[in-house]
Amino acid sequence: MTAQQDKSQQSLITYRQRLEPVFSFINKNLNRTILLSEAAEVGHFSKYHFHRIFSAVTGESLNDYINRCRLERAANMLLFRPQFSVTHVALCCGFSSSANFSRAFKNHFGVKPTGIRKQIDNNESKKGRLNRHYGHHLSQEMLDARRPLAKHELSSHQKVQPGKIIQIKETPVVYIRSQKGYELSSIMEAWNKITHWGISKGIELKSQEGISFCRDNPLFTPIHLCRYDAAIFQVDIPDDEIPLPFKKDIVPAGNYAVFPFRGTPDKANEFYSKIFSVWLPHSGYEPCEAPLMEKQLNTVEMRDNKIALTDSPNIVIEAWLQVKPLKRF
Repeated sequence: MTAQQDKSQQSLITYRQRLEPVFSFINKNLNRTILLSEAAEVGHFSKYHFHRIFSAVTGESLNDYINRCRLERAANMLLFRPQFSVTHVALCCGFSSSANFSRAFKNHFGVKPTGIRKQIDNNESKKGRLNRHYGHHLSQEMLDARRPLAKHELSSHQKVQPGKIIQIKETPVVYIRSQKGYELSSIMEAWNKITHWGISKGIELKSQEGISFCRDNPLFTPIHLCRYDAAIFQVDIPDDEIPLPFKKDIVPAGNYAVFPFRGTPDKANEFYSKIFSVWLPHSGYEPCEAPLMEKQLNTVEMRDNKIALTDSPNIVIEAWLQVKPLKRF
């Protein structure tokens, strides 16, 4: 094994170890609402990136994992605690009503909660169907155990690497938020507005450095509700000269892994998923609190008083992910 392969394996092991307390926390609190911020804090991870980290290492989203654990615990209680009513089981496992529980249970297992208590011949019984769902006979240990963590091949990790790791100082920006999240037309409108504002302040188009803040993961947040901020980089203007809807912010000081991307917008989500699911778990780094950023590298020109990308339909960016050395706790 090479030194790089050893570092990669140690990184993944550390991520798994950091998630162990999260699994324990979830399993102890299945009877109530579990917030993403709570789970992230238990694992000492950034709440901005925890969803992606959890999915990358486990192969399931946080919500899917929680729902599966609730349903598996409920199945266990229904099978081995016949004195409990379906409603009682539902409430114990964090469901708001027996109706919601029954619907979720049937969608997951293919049978209703009441069905598994009907003792028919085991091969044809509801319990037998559950056995076939898992491929083995149910037991207390099996139902309470979580699935194995997702496996990542080193060969895949080697295909996704940052172009460089850079260190930057705290840098001021002025931004405007897209009104319809990650919808492309709304993003272009935000860039048009911030570009014209920059020109009005004497910052020529060719001198403007664009950077965007992508504050939500479209895998879990509806596209139109995602927060996307289009910003001009390295602009230090007094607050009283920045009228609404424009606002001031900073790019935090720190180290950033920089991933170049050139392609159509519909390929961007796959690109970001690979960063988090393939590169990050093996990298020896973890994300900081800063959101994912995109340094805009497209050649831009004015057409009919609106900005246009000369590289269209492709976008040319650098994805910036603020990182720090992965810690063990």
